[in-house]
Amino acid sequence: MSAPLKLQATIRDDGLPKPRIIKQATPEGTFGAQIDRPAAAVRGLTLSWIQYGGPAKAVFESGDATPVTNGQTSTTVRFTQPGTYKLRAIANDGELSTNADVVVSVR
Repeated sequence: MSAPLKLQATIRDDGLPKPRIIKQATPEGTFGAQIDRPAAAVRGLTLSWIQYGGPAKAVFESGDATPVTNGQTSTTVRFTQPGTYKLRAIANDGELSTNADVVVSVR
């Protein structure tokens, strides 16, 4: 497996839709139980990475969408074999998404 490669992205958002708070319901009538989750989660601009080509599997640090803070986000990826890999970054603000493709050559 290759050394980790840091993938950094700069993303601009139009600010629409406004980030919204998603409230999580708590179970009614729970007795003697503890709920370990936040009362609300904020949803905003995120970035996901996928692999759509290459000789073997690319392993991303995070399989989930990563939040974008001040227009910046990063993750790392490792490649299991040498070759040319095609990766796609998918930015999503909850309403619209856009893609950017990246080609990485691994020796």
